[in-house]
Amino acid sequence: MPRRVARHAAPLGDGRVVWLFGDTRRATGRGATMVSNSMLISTRGCFAQVLTGVAVIPDPGVAGERLAAWPTCVISLDRGRWSELFVCTNTIRRHGGFWGFTLLGTSVTRFVVPDGGAARRLENVALSADDDTLDHMTWGTASVADDGWIVV
Repeated sequence: MPRRVARHAAPLGDGRVVWLFGDTRRATGRGATMVSNSMLISTRGCFAQVLTGVAVIPDPGVAGERLAAWPTCVISLDRGRWSELFVCTNTIRRHGGFWGFTLLGTSVTRFVVPDGGAARRLENVALSADDDTLDHMTWGTASVADDGWIVV
């Protein structure tokens, strides 16, 4: 079983639960052996990993920038025969060591999950511009659904 940290979970409309994780180590032979985020969907104690070969939310930027998308929260909305997921992520720049990262900005990624089906990523929207100065606050997010709105 892959090693995961920083989990976030939300119920899906069909009774399953979606789980989001930060840095995830995977077994060799299934794409990248370390990804910055991953997703599981569980039903009554059975877990299925959403396999993409890379992170389920692609790392922002271009190759070599050492940027990553770390999940911070997830909202699930039951739409009848499918669920809509909104996953907030912090964009971070890695620069060595366990605490070697800088928070840059916040984004939200939208997924659709058909009842009984697999998650499919639809879009990613930046909520704040990436900024590595120390005088702005992008260190966390929380969200709640309220009367048709997602409040972040």
